[in-house]
Amino acid sequence: MIITQVVPPYDRTDLPTVKLYREALARYMGNTDPSFVSLEGFVDAMVLVDALRDAGCDLTRDKLISALLSIDRKDIGLGPNLLLSFSPRTTKAWTPCMGQSSRVAGGP
Repeated sequence: MIITQVVPPYDRTDLPTVKLYREALARYMGNTDPSFVSLEGFVDAMVLVDALRDAGCDLTRDKLISALLSIDRKDIGLGPNLLLSFSPRTTKAWTPCMGQSSRVAGGP
């Protein structure tokens, strides 16, 4: 079985964003276990906050969209192969996936 993730493993605290995620999770969520889903949500929130900041104080929908679409090869602290980019043609932030293989008990 192959499982893919769009974020690196949540134990990769050598990556600045993963380290920040783990620190925030420990500080604000106490005994919550880390997960790929919550790490991805954390990264999504970071991207949105950066775009809101870039859009400025007089926020409009168009300014937010423009701020998001202006992101080009931005290092978001997840390693050199995960640079964030958007464009009017694609709103898919990045294409690499983190592959993991697992053996299922009783399976091939």
